[in-house]
Amino acid sequence: RLVEYNYSSISLNLNYRLIRVLLEEPLLRDKAASLGLMTRAPPFLFAEVFQLLFRPTHILFQEHMKLKRSLGGLQPGKFIAIHFRTGKIAYDPDRHGSNDLELFLACAAKVEKQLHLPEDTPWLLATDSA
Repeated sequence: RLVEYNYSSISLNLNYRLIRVLLEEPLLRDKAASLGLMTRAPPFLFAEVFQLLFRPTHILFQEHMKLKRSLGGLQPGKFIAIHFRTGKIAYDPDRHGSNDLELFLACAAKVEKQLHLPEDTPWLLATDSA
């Protein structure tokens, strides 16, 4: 139905996971192309948009740089970050079981291969789970 609208702009409020699906919907590609819009979602769309819209505070930037140095000076795009949450803390809903960590690591290995990163690419595992 979106293709049928004749408005010059449409505002959508979506969960970020659905935006890639929307951008790659075959029925919307022709309309998007005719408007000069992208017809495929860039691989790191949300990372790029987030970096464009938000900048860290000075203190957060300093802490980030200190962490990078402690990890051997990570290069942008040359490491894999894994955020693993089980939900085993009072204010967080259940998410994944602790036995799912192996699946996350297998996924990271697959990403490393797909991006043609070297086998010595650093991995950063972040968790806020108990």
